Amino acid sequence: MKRSVSASEIDAARASGPLEDPCSVAPALHRVRSVADAVVTCLVQLGVRHAFGLNGRALAPFMDAMLESPLEVVHTRHESGAAFSALEASLVTDRPTLVFTTTGPGITNALTGLMAARWEGGRVILVSPATSAAQRGRGAFQETSPHTLPPTLFTAGTVFHEAVVLESPEALESVSRRFATGLTRTGGFVAHLCLPVSVQLTPWPDAPWVAPVEISVPRCGSAEVRQVAASLEGGRSVIWAGFGARHSQGALVRVAERLQAPVMATPRAKGTFPERHPLYLGVTGLGGDGHLAATVEALAPDYLLVLGTRLGEYSSLWAPALRPKRGMIAVDVQLGDHGAAFQDVPLWGVQSEVRAFLTSLERRLSTRMKWDDEPTPRVAHPVLTRVEPRSASARGVHPAELMEAIQFRLVDRSDAIIFTEAGNAFAWGSQALRFDQPRRYRTSMGWGSMGAAATGVIGAALARQGKAVAVLGDGAMLMQNEVSTAVAHHLPVVWIVLNDGQYGMVHHGMSAHDLHTGESRFPEANFWLYARSVGCDGVRVVEERQLDGALSQALDAKGPFVVDVVVDPTVPPPLITRVASQDPSDPGEDDSGVAS
Repeated sequence: MKRSVSASEIDAARASGPLEDPCSVAPALHRVRSVADAVVTCLVQLGVRHAFGLNGRALAPFMDAMLESPLEVVHTRHESGAAFSALEASLVTDRPTLVFTTTGPGITNALTGLMAARWEGGRVILVSPATSAAQRGRGAFQETSPHTLPPTLFTAGTVFHEAVVLESPEALESVSRRFATGLTRTGGFVAHLCLPVSVQLTPWPDAPWVAPVEISVPRCGSAEVRQVAASLEGGRSVIWAGFGARHSQGALVRVAERLQAPVMATPRAKGTFPERHPLYLGVTGLGGDGHLAATVEALAPDYLLVLGTRLGEYSSLWAPALRPKRGMIAVDVQLGDHGAAFQDVPLWGVQSEVRAFLTSLERRLSTRMKWDDEPTPRVAHPVLTRVEPRSASARGVHPAELMEAIQFRLVDRSDAIIFTEAGNAFAWGSQALRFDQPRRYRTSMGWGSMGAAATGVIGAALARQGKAVAVLGDGAMLMQNEVSTAVAHHLPVVWIVLNDGQYGMVHHGMSAHDLHTGESRFPEANFWLYARSVGCDGVRVVEERQLDGALSQALDAKGPFVVDVVVDPTVPPPLITRVASQDPSDPGEDDSGVAS
């Protein structure tokens, strides 16, 4: 049972002045009796407030310590779901979050979500148990050590920024400080702390004091900003906003209006620039707006001002028509392979937090700009329409109609955060939904994990204490979901399932290339009945006239809710083909193509 201390009390105690002793918070963080207690105390001091995972015998001491701490602990049904939930809670709160697993498969089950966290820039710490040193190599049940699992899980590298097996209590202080340092880095931090069972139980009355974590935000110098301003004022510009610009809407709008620079956004940056603003061009990359390449080519900008994105395939499709005449000015907290997407374009890298850069840039832009003394071209955002009428025998809801209903009922009339899942749901949502506020749309197509939205909504709803909606296909819902977890914790989560009895993106992509599609289909499921079977409310929709009522019910529901929408399986998603980005010799892009 949790003690009465809350996370807000800890934060208030910190604000009142430095704490010499973590146990000076009254009431104490929790009673420190063992290494497991000390580790939990350190995690709380590092800013962790939410923990997601599954318990197991080898983790029992640590689990007991968590339940006596201020942490809000959520038991998920699968470790991968726990990791996705932790990622989204981290992005909502800008705090580190905790994933906990048991030995062996508990760790490996979490890896997909942890890799997504690394790609997405989340701050997630995995705590798992390890087989005690004396038992290793003897065939222990679910033996967990570098002898039985890949060594990369226990060392810093491609999976974790930091990873350590805590072999002795004395090492806790140095480990906690390494984690504290890692959490100050920009661009996210994913770490693994492995606790042997014997070490968890070791009596240990003290917890090291860890200084509060403050992220170090890089800012470029004023001289460099003046140089950027001079370049932008000396030519035409188009702004390309990425996920790293999501905290910068006000400054971004003011700079765009001052420069009269049209703005386009990567899929993860939807809403960072208001999508109904006259300067907004649309979404780039996979599932992006088909008119964009031709529009940018016609605008012929001298510069692309690239904000918080590395322009990978998912964000840009490496489209040749998006190349500027003079060069790209890339602003990001970390500069790495930003020039890899367009290798023949001169790149000017500016290391800075995007909002700080834009605020400084705005002060140095001298006048309102015009392009050749003519008003900036206004490009109307394309309206998603059906390519051709459906036959009288067509069954189910047209996905475009579903998106229109989601826009009307959930986007425009609530503050819900909307997730779209890898697959057709992402394609429809990215093109059809319009957001004027930042941080209301989430997708995780860079890593492309099915189940990221189906489970990540749990973490988002808990962290923001408000409605979170996953728009996903039936394939993803069958693969992984955390409906039962949402029921157990009475979370305001909504799943809107595009139910067509197939892996839609795979099916339509294979069909477009005259490939066999038989293995992409599966028996149709009834998710409304499934929801009811685990104690969740819901509704099944088979006709378009039922959509608004069903979404209204979902919005009004206090707890979890499933909207099972039978959609027309013959309607292809609005995707630009990836073939051209994979094979430069194939010019096969068009405005209504299908992704392979």
